[in-house]
Amino acid sequence: MKLTRKATLIGLAISLITTATFAAWYPSHHQERQYYHDAAKTQEAGHSIQWCSGRYSLYGTKTAYYKIEENFVCNNRQL
Repeated sequence: MKLTRKATLIGLAISLITTATFAAWYPSHHQERQYYHDAAKTQEAGHSIQWCSGRYSLYGTKTAYYKIEENFVCNNRQL
């Protein structure tokens, strides 16, 4: 009886840790950024996309000067 209870508690702990790990890994928002070479944002340098699935793509160059083109909440999160 004690072995079954211990195994159940271990299984529950593993499940909670796994769920928390996946929830922390996936982003909360889909975001697309346009990067520029200068602060005036006149010359484009690159573009990035962060999908709700966690996938990230960068096209061109990432700089300190950017504008967020799209930003919306990921609806498929189960927290």
